[in-house]
Amino acid sequence: MPELRRILGYRPLTSICKAVIVFVLGSTLMIAWATEELPICQGKDVRNWDRCVGTITIKGEYVYKGEFRLGKKNGYGIYITTNRYYKGNKYVGYFQDDQKDGKGSYQYASGDSFVGDFKNNRRNGFGLFTFKNGDRYEGEFKDDKRDGHGTFTRITGEKLIGVWANDVLAKVSEKDPGLLAKKDSEKKPSTQETKPKSSEISTASTDNSRQKVAGTAKVENLPPLQVNARASNPDSNGIVVIDISTGVDTSSLKINGREEGGSSTGKYSIKRVARVGQVTDFDISVKDIFGRSTDLVISVSRKIELDAVGPELNPESIPTRITGDSIAIIIGVNKYRSIPWSDHSSNDARLFFEYARKALGVRVDKIKLLLDENASETEIVKILKLWLPKHSNRGSTTVYLFFSGHGYISNLNGDFLFLPYDVDMDLIDRTSLRQSEVFKLINDVGPQKAIVFVDSCFSGFSKAGNKLVQNSRPLALVPSHEIRHENINIITASQANEISFSSDSLKHGIFSYFLMKGLEGNADLDGNKAITLGELHSYLEREVPRFASTLNKVQNPNLLGNPSITLIEPR
Repeated sequence: MPELRRILGYRPLTSICKAVIVFVLGSTLMIAWATEELPICQGKDVRNWDRCVGTITIKGEYVYKGEFRLGKKNGYGIYITTNRYYKGNKYVGYFQDDQKDGKGSYQYASGDSFVGDFKNNRRNGFGLFTFKNGDRYEGEFKDDKRDGHGTFTRITGEKLIGVWANDVLAKVSEKDPGLLAKKDSEKKPSTQETKPKSSEISTASTDNSRQKVAGTAKVENLPPLQVNARASNPDSNGIVVIDISTGVDTSSLKINGREEGGSSTGKYSIKRVARVGQVTDFDISVKDIFGRSTDLVISVSRKIELDAVGPELNPESIPTRITGDSIAIIIGVNKYRSIPWSDHSSNDARLFFEYARKALGVRVDKIKLLLDENASETEIVKILKLWLPKHSNRGSTTVYLFFSGHGYISNLNGDFLFLPYDVDMDLIDRTSLRQSEVFKLINDVGPQKAIVFVDSCFSGFSKAGNKLVQNSRPLALVPSHEIRHENINIITASQANEISFSSDSLKHGIFSYFLMKGLEGNADLDGNKAITLGELHSYLEREVPRFASTLNKVQNPNLLGNPSITLIEPR
């Protein structure tokens, strides 16, 4: 036992964040994991996932659910192969830099299985390989092959003990130190090279369980205790069906401590309820009539149903109206050049173009739309300094500005900053647009009024919750002052210290979605066919926090300006 523990790198579970416990009984080896709690990864760009739990699916290749560090599979995870050659193989264990590395369990679709050490995506170190016919090899591996001290045990009980090289028995010994062997003075293994039957070992797979063996029963010559469990997807009420098979006469089965009783067939089908909006772990404990026990965990994710959000955005349902004198500048930056992307921001701006035309009544030739790389600092300044004055009439033009993207707060003077496509966070005060400068350029054309919609936040985080400056400490960013101009009215997506979130289900920023939904007519709270800035803000104050709460987020829109201004006149 001490020698086995030395080979396996055994250590007891302590106060560290993550540990591996190895249990050895007879010649049976199982592994249990203890893991730290990590948040769910946010956003679609895997490159930005860090210290979180996420799922990626590569169609026709694999599905991975587990921990990420710096955009790579790092830590504990489940990897299921879906390609045509190894479809159904599953690995459960540890990864480092996108490769299997550390303790793990591999269940092959063929019926073979392996529990032990991995390195560089291969079996390297000590482990137990069990063939589908019941034969097993316990010992050392190198590059997926038996290499080093090991024992091959046939289902008949015959043992081949010795030193293996390149997957064949190279040197036979009667009893090898550190390995459990049955001494037989009458019969000794042959000294010639022997390649046991069923020696071909597949090279990819897993079971989504973390197992351990306890007890003192003699397990040799008994049918194997192999627990397989599968959970269905949650139905609309969150109910999942867990199908379990142990392969032996079972005396006890518990799920999260609740006893389900014994089964002579070892088969169970049990209903449970998964928690909404998070991952639910079901701890399964099994004991057979021989006194052997094993534990495993299966995890079920239940998404929040968003049916109550309502229909998709439909600008075509709005009768087109043309106002006397109005102009719109619409900016959306999703794919930033050197900082995390702002999810769905270009989609926000692209669709708001239609609402500016239909709901706000701006003529197409009076709308300027800048998306992604076209929304550079230079292009935005050119629009504000050159295009805007040429298309405005002093004292009579209504100017609309819509911005969806990242914001920040100046380290120099606490001013709000709009971040263009080509912003450089190392030179942020020189490569961004100060809100005060933008508002001054608008104010300089002498508009009758200006309405600004900002789906951005200034907390230093992206809409997916990622830091804009990587490897930095979170900052309590607070503006030194609020820029106010008499004719400029602003509705922002969130308070200064909050994050403005996006939603993959809406395919928009939460604020942008409900802003446009309000302009469709939902913000007409008094039913008079007109929508004021105050009505729109009241509608956003109600709907945005409500939806954000379903994602366990906090977001509260803010109005700076005159709530009595009419955005949409009655027909």
